[in-house]
Amino acid sequence: MPIISHFSWAVVLFKIVAWILQIKYGFSDLLLLIFSSTLPDFDFFFHRIVRKKGLDSDFRHHEWPTHWPLVYSPVILIAIIFPSLRTILICFGCFLHFVMDSFFTADGIMWLAPISKKSFLFCGKETMGNYHGWDWFKRYRKLWIYKLDIVLAFIAIIILFLSI
Repeated sequence: MPIISHFSWAVVLFKIVAWILQIKYGFSDLLLLIFSSTLPDFDFFFHRIVRKKGLDSDFRHHEWPTHWPLVYSPVILIAIIFPSLRTILICFGCFLHFVMDSFFTADGIMWLAPISKKSFLFCGKETMGNYHGWDWFKRYRKLWIYKLDIVLAFIAIIILFLSI
């Protein structure tokens, strides 16, 4: 999914949870949430800079360790041992990223990698086929979820400005 999707959903969903549970948070907390919700996609920079490639059809980054939820499991342990808003935000952001990729990408997520290479894909195969890179993005832009992503991005930006 595009970076805009990951950060906007994370901010808006957290805002709803914070409102319901009356959680106090600041601008820096939201920045941490944005960072953690986009962290698994930092492999794009490796692909772009080190390999000197763009968003091409070879870009199957869900197979890379940055998209293995078990790599992030120590963060859950830290959040359990040292519970704080920040550790919970990191867990929330990272794992929301994986849940969204499990629904709306062509490859899904290998939730048990490196133990198992089985991908879990809940509805993306029907809508996204086996497309990657720009081909995937062109198809994704036609879906209702992309239009919702744009609306949520505007709402997330408003939430960010109001928290300054």
